[in-house]
Amino acid sequence: MRLHLLTPKKKRRCHSFLFPLRVFKRQIRELGLDVVVFSDSAAGGLCDCDVLCVANDSFSIPELLEPVRPSDFLSSVRDRVDGLVWLDNSDGTGQVMAFCFDFVDVYAKKQLLRDRSLYSGTFFERELHLDYYYQHNRKELEKIGTLSRIVNQRGLTEAETQKLELSWNIGLGDYKAFWGRGRSLRRFWPWASFSKPTAAASSNRTIDVSYRASTNYPAPAVPFHRLRIGESLRELSEGADRWRLDGFVSYQEYVAELDNTRIAPSPFGLGEICWRDFETWLSGAMLLKPNMDHLETWPDYFENGVTSVAHAWDFTDLKQVTLDLLSNEARRAAIAEAGQTRFLSSLTEAAGEEFAIRLKALAETAISNRRGAEGAIATNHSPSGQ
Repeated sequence: MRLHLLTPKKKRRCHSFLFPLRVFKRQIRELGLDVVVFSDSAAGGLCDCDVLCVANDSFSIPELLEPVRPSDFLSSVRDRVDGLVWLDNSDGTGQVMAFCFDFVDVYAKKQLLRDRSLYSGTFFERELHLDYYYQHNRKELEKIGTLSRIVNQRGLTEAETQKLELSWNIGLGDYKAFWGRGRSLRRFWPWASFSKPTAAASSNRTIDVSYRASTNYPAPAVPFHRLRIGESLRELSEGADRWRLDGFVSYQEYVAELDNTRIAPSPFGLGEICWRDFETWLSGAMLLKPNMDHLETWPDYFENGVTSVAHAWDFTDLKQVTLDLLSNEARRAAIAEAGQTRFLSSLTEAAGEEFAIRLKALAETAISNRRGAEGAIATNHSPSGQ
């Protein structure tokens, strides 16, 4: 099966999204997939394939908010391939680009709301977790910044939600590209391999909690969320020297700090899953996250009480959860080790076979959905279908 993928290659987010295609290229090829990546929507041969996958980063954000060019492009390529997939690799779970559904056969995201019916509505700032703070903490948000009240373009119909599928999350990204020269060089490096753990989860650690989180976001709900976590932790630490809260350090210093940390809170940003989650597991620290039960993702890393520990979105239990973990080293260490083990297991040769199967299933689902839709149209237009 020939599968072409349109996405810019130089953006860091796109580099990481494409990374497993490079690392697992043998498994992909052995499964009978011929994958070619294009970065130019006008490139010759783009549609000489069975299935075309188009990443949302192929178009600028303003164009996505006013979708004239992307929709024209999707319309022009749809009938030239057997299946058309939109790869939404935006940060969040709730945002969907509704204009795509008129053209694509599969709409794939890195993570999806577990309750698909929620996509029939709209969210403040397009995300369920940001909408939560808008609904519950609006006055506090107004003190931080102007509320843009951006919502999804529209909700999805039930038929459109049937096109939603999981792709893969940033856990399969390139974490070697995050330090110094690696930020620019790794994107063009001809060899690809996943990062190794920087410290064993079982190692002795002298820092109880490390929390350094940027609050420079245009959506006020993000800094509100992150500042409230920081406030709760500062109240709990009472100036203890085994806590590292706030302040800027270099990336190398940050990684060294995590390697020596017991608990690493990882807040939401514009999306729920972030680089910090996987940096934490690479370092062997224990991941403390806002509750993630509302979403599903692949690989499935987040299991409350097993690979990470959750706290409530309203922060009411954050202090107690943290204290309980600090007072029970055996439990904390077991969760840290389980988190690191599960993450590393997704980077193995065997995991590459599962990735290839998922990639092929996305392509096959697109073709199947297209045939099903065409069959339904033919039936509706036949004499017996009248």
